[in-house]
Amino acid sequence: MATAGKIGERALIEIMLRWFTPMPGMPLPFWDDAMAVDLGDGRAAVLNTDMLVWETDVPRGMTPYQAARKAVVMNFSDLGAKGVQPQGFMASLGIPRDLEVESIEEIAQGFEAGAREYGGYVIGGDTNEASDIIISGVALG
Repeated sequence: MATAGKIGERALIEIMLRWFTPMPGMPLPFWDDAMAVDLGDGRAAVLNTDMLVWETDVPRGMTPYQAARKAVVMNFSDLGAKGVQPQGFMASLGIPRDLEVESIEEIAQGFEAGAREYGGYVIGGDTNEASDIIISGVALG
């Protein structure tokens, strides 16, 4: 039986795409982590999403501040690759119950530093309990 680990990311995306209806009039090709939505009058909003999972994406020794900044930069750099100035960053944050409050403060500071470094702002998000630190970001440009 095929598994996600065996088929890889590209094949996994192709399987999922078979079930989705593309939004009409999208200015960028369907299904990339950075997508544009036509706002009319020749304007478009570009959105990007990327996820950071502590166990698999954070090198040993990286601080919560650095990991949070990395999550912002991951999202904002994809906007930059599309030629778009980042405006806002939102994060869904999975937090283990035993994570120290100091680490949560470092994460917030890393979000702010990453966003301001590129001229953007932290504009919202969500938190939930998780077994690992998970940051799922959305950038707007």
